Amino acid sequence: MLELLVVVAILALLAGISAGAMRQFSNLRVLDAAKADVTVLLVEAREKTLSSQNRMAYGVHFASTSVTLFSGGAYMVSDPSNKVVTLHSRALIATTTLAGGGSNVFFKRLTGETDEVGEVIIVLKSNEAASTTVTINKTGVAGL
Repeated sequence: MLELLVVVAILALLAGISAGAMRQFSNLRVLDAAKADVTVLLVEAREKTLSSQNRMAYGVHFASTSVTLFSGGAYMVSDPSNKVVTLHSRALIATTTLAGGGSNVFFKRLTGETDEVGEVIIVLKSNEAASTTVTINKTGVAGL
């Protein structure tokens, strides 16, 4: 009987340890996925601008729970051509620090450059100390 109690206690301890590790792994996956969503949309907007798709320049708008690819010189929330990507429900864009302020990055035709250099910081809603950063440089390339 004592041996059975020891085995059950060891199994409970191992389950507790592995649950914590799985939670941490899951949190890292959420942050990685959100960072990928932001980066992919920045790359797509820059590529569309460089290729002069529809003879337009494109940009990206950052909100707390979503990222939106838009066309033209201004972000219009109601534009049906916007491509909105909603972040994972456990992720949040905590800070958007762009040159000139604001929450939009515009790409220049022919060069793909941007004047809105800066950072986008993504955090977990449950633990804002857990974060990841996407850096946007002058050439318009999003750094990981």
